[in-house]
Amino acid sequence: MNINCFFAASCCDSDLDSQLGDPTELAILEKAYQMGITLSNIEAQNPRQLTEPFDTNLKRMSIFRADNINYVKGALESILPLCTNVQTSEILKVNELMSSKGLRILAVATAQGSEVKNLNFMGLIGISDPPRKEVIQAIKDAKIAGIKTIMITGDHPVTAQAIANEIGLDTKIYARATPEDKLKLVRELKAQGEIVAMTGDGVNDAPALQEAHIGIAMGKSGTEVTKQSADFILADDNYATIINAVRQGRGVYRNIQKAIVYLLTGNLGELLTVLGAAIAGLPSPFLAIHLLWINLVTDSLPALALVTGAPSNKVMMYPPRAASAHILGKRQWLNIISIGLLEAAIALIIFYFTLPQSGIDQARSLAFSSIVFCQIFRALVVKSGWPKNYLLFIIIFTIIIQLGLYQFSFTKKLFKLSPLTFEQTLTLILVALIPMAILSFARLYKNKTSY
Repeated sequence: MNINCFFAASCCDSDLDSQLGDPTELAILEKAYQMGITLSNIEAQNPRQLTEPFDTNLKRMSIFRADNINYVKGALESILPLCTNVQTSEILKVNELMSSKGLRILAVATAQGSEVKNLNFMGLIGISDPPRKEVIQAIKDAKIAGIKTIMITGDHPVTAQAIANEIGLDTKIYARATPEDKLKLVRELKAQGEIVAMTGDGVNDAPALQEAHIGIAMGKSGTEVTKQSADFILADDNYATIINAVRQGRGVYRNIQKAIVYLLTGNLGELLTVLGAAIAGLPSPFLAIHLLWINLVTDSLPALALVTGAPSNKVMMYPPRAASAHILGKRQWLNIISIGLLEAAIALIIFYFTLPQSGIDQARSLAFSSIVFCQIFRALVVKSGWPKNYLLFIIIFTIIIQLGLYQFSFTKKLFKLSPLTFEQTLTLILVALIPMAILSFARLYKNKTSY
């Protein structure tokens, strides 16, 4: 192993001190350092004369040094045919065994002179890069959410399969993939209507990252070229972070959707109340200051709770929404129109039957509070992601403020309100619970929905 590390380190082009370069080479240099071998000493004793960078087609690289030795490392299938006087079958057995353990295998060889031919096989190096524990759960979460995770790698097929088995990946695996293979796969998936996110860290991943809808470069191990080609940089190189980002993104989308539905429903209810009264030849149920107040108390704290709430625990259980889907679908519009009509009907009925008996101020007072209470209680059904006690506090606080308008002479005069009896207040609250009850009933029987 010491000999293998020396020859492998002699064929490295990374910097262990600054941790810049290929992660595989950094792992080799770290192991060599533990054995007293440093690249700086190698360079001092035998400076490089010629470097052939890693070639994705040849699957190897080489460094020719002043000792007239060409140090070569790469995929076994690219190195072994160039070697002489080797027991190929034995080497292949060892390679298969190491690969089955999930090790990434590099073959190391040397040649006299600058040409890569008549190689002397020096051995195999196995590099372990175990997946993080959270990746296994992230793969499960992705599958539940309808996200298909595909492994496309330059590793040996046996190595790739071993890693896939370890993390619970059951989709097709693309091993020994070239940059052209990655680019072709991204294009094929896009042609099938898929939204493609591609991750990568090497220069050869750049074309596929640019072609994908979302290119994600590794922040720690990624090259500058890869980072420049990507849309996002994954700071911790952790797949689980991507799934967490999807969870947060879905949560934000759902919160915005719920807030829009909540606000449009309330505004439609107010509009239909005024319009319905005008069509029926009745005076307006609301004064301008009433409408301003309604929007102030119902569109502020409750709407803020809907927008800023944490993602629901079930947000990853829904299938992905279609790329062409609008933020408000048929179900949302049905919700807006039906509940808006219902809230307007409640306010209009109260206004219509109170007007001839108690006068315009009393009728407006009841209609005014009925629409406020309807919207406030409805916020309880539109799950916000906030703790329920927070939302309850907001609702109770709003009810207290609303009822407080009827208790002070200044506000009664400003809003032209008539006092409410206990029976009237209780009736308004009970009637305002009707839209909430209907929404709750509909939620119990709604089918699994998509975004």
